[in-house]
Amino acid sequence: MTEPLQDALYEDQRLVAVYDALNASRDDFDFYQRQLPAPPSQVLDIGCGTGRFAVDLARQGYHVTACDPAVDMVDYAQKRPDAALVAWHHGAVTGLPSDLGFDAAVMTGHAFQCLLSDEDMRQFFEVSRSHLVEKGVLMFESRNPKARAWDRWMPDHAGPPVDLGAGQSVAVTHEVITHRASYVTFEERYHFWPDNVEKRSVSTLRFASEQEILSGAEAAGFQLVQLCGDWPGAPFQEDQSPEMIFKFLAV
Repeated sequence: MTEPLQDALYEDQRLVAVYDALNASRDDFDFYQRQLPAPPSQVLDIGCGTGRFAVDLARQGYHVTACDPAVDMVDYAQKRPDAALVAWHHGAVTGLPSDLGFDAAVMTGHAFQCLLSDEDMRQFFEVSRSHLVEKGVLMFESRNPKARAWDRWMPDHAGPPVDLGAGQSVAVTHEVITHRASYVTFEERYHFWPDNVEKRSVSTLRFASEQEILSGAEAAGFQLVQLCGDWPGAPFQEDQSPEMIFKFLAV
């Protein structure tokens, strides 16, 4: 049996290639786009993944810089049509040239939950603040820990196979390995048809609380201006909302 790889979803070329098909919803992109200042504003896409949102924004006239620590993700993004409209960077936001300035920064795909330590979170907020102009916007989401999304990460809750076209499909299942405090480690299995290939990936996410996130942001010079609980934009409710979608201003 193939051993699972830590975060293979971001490094295995076959998994990178099906990432968009497995995450086809645009609810998050549409939400964030409505909140952005008008083009041609300077926008930073942190943890850009396969680059779908970055290229979409650039096509609309935004000046977009996109970064991601996963080399294979950025390599894939750079092969998209119109990828040349975006300035791409391999690496985390902490590695961007210090002289780059932006009107807005966005982190999608629950990438914020990959910041596992207090130090990771502190650096993210401080570096993001250093790249934003006064009154610049920072937006990202994190799953509400009180909604306990991980309780549904089990094989019995798997969705139907996803059609990849040309007679190919992939079925995805999840299974939690450990849950300790605010940290959840889980395995994802990807079963490809018709070639009957299985890929496995292990990931750890941090389910930080609302207060932990607010404290970290405020310490770095951000002011909360909006907190939504879902993509239609309903106000956050601590005991009910599946998401915590933050909009901060740099002050």
